[in-house]
Parts: sequence; C-alpha cells; structure tokens
Amino acid sequence: MADRTDIEQPLTLELAGEIVPPADFERLVRAFFDAVEGLEVPGQDHAWSVEVKKGSQIIGLRPVGAPEAISAVIFAQHMQHGVEQLEDGADQPPPYFTEKALRGMRTIAKYAGSDVRPRIWADYKPIDLTPRTVASVNELIEGSVVEPGGSVDGRLQTVSERDGFRFVLYDRLWDYPIRCNVRDEDRERVMKAFGKRVEVYGAVRYRRDGRPTAITADDFMIFPDPVDLPKAREVEGILRNHHRG
Repeated sequence: MADRTDIEQPLTLELAGEIVPPADFERLVRAFFDAVEGLEVPGQDHAWSVEVKKGSQIIGLRPVGAPEAISAVIFAQHMQHGVEQLEDGADQPPPYFTEKALRGMRTIAKYAGSDVRPRIWADYKPIDLTPRTVASVNELIEGSVVEPGGSVDGRLQTVSERDGFRFVLYDRLWDYPIRCNVRDEDRERVMKAFGKRVEVYGAVRYRRDGRPTAITADDFMIFPDPVDLPKAREVEGILRNHHRG
C-alpha cells in the first residue's frame, strides 16, 4: 500500500492489490476518470493528462493548462468533501457532483473489501470508500418512488438480454437514459423499434428530483418516422376528397 511519498499528483487512484485482473483495472480506471470528469466546478474546465507511476498501479491525473497545481487541488478538495458527504449518507448530491461523478465513485466503492483494494488520493490524502458510498449513490440516482400507470418517451438505442431482457431509451429533451424492463415475448417488437422514438407505459421509477430512471413496461408504442407521415398537401387532398364525398 502506498504512502504519501509515493503520490505525485493531488488526484490519484491507487490499486493496492498484489494481483489486479485486467478487466477490473480497466473498469476502475474508467470509473476514476468519470469521477474526475464528472465534477463540474465553475471556471475549472480542463483536459487531463494521465501519469502512471513506474513499477506501480498508481494512476495520477494532472490538468492540462495553467495554473495546473491550483486547479488540481481545487478538484481534489471538492472530491474529498464530496466523498465525505456520501460516506455520511448524503440526501442530495455533493456540490459539483454530476451523475457521471456519482456513478464513477459508486463503481470504485463497490470494490471495497476486495483483493483489488482501490483507494483514491485527493489533495495527497487517502480516501477509503466503503459500501456506504454505494448505498448513498444508489439512493441519489435510483430513488425509491415508483408510480404505476406512468409513461416515458424517448429514442430506443440500446438493447440487452443480460440479467433479463430490456432496452434503454434516451429522453427526447435531456438525452438521459431510462432503463425499460420488458417481457421476452416483446423481443421482436423491440428489435423492430430499435433506433426509433417510442412511448413506454408501465410502472415508472423516479429519482428524488423527479427524473425517471427505469420502467417496468406493460406495453409500448412506436412512433412513425417523420418521413412516413403524410405531407401537408397530402392531408389537404384527403380533406378535399372527404368534403366532396
């Protein structure tokens, strides 16, 4: 396990396990990047440079652009304070934490107690994430309000059969994902709807802020493509013929 002298950047991910499977390494590094990139600190919009300490599993991030040291410390301090709030059971997202940052933290925290032993260093101080962060993020993102007989509307862009057949649609206005659990017998209809706008009816799960995150689908409707809709002159012709009749 690293100590302060091993840490060269104020934002660092340490994987302290002796053996880290490649899939876990990739997942945790990606989650760390999401946690940092998902911090939307006003006036602190940076690209990041990755630095891996030679002979170790220590991954540091350094902002590109001046003043680099000050910017990195600002991010690190917000991350440290945010994790403290999540560990204490925050009832709202910590300041500047977007959903991307929350999901990144949750992924890292899920490895708490594993042989991989991930640890974040923020402002050169170690932060040990625990299952408390997982529980806090689950509550903040998923929420616990279910409304039967609701509906959601968006474009169907992802289909999966892992852990049950489902698809993901993306909200038309904000482009955020909504997971839709559907019956296996609707598989053919779902595949035909791929890439199209759909409206799904069923029990909707909402976050605390009112945003829908998931729906157990009773049924769904596929909207026609705009190119298939009748043109204005065609409608006028239909109406003219109707009046003549």
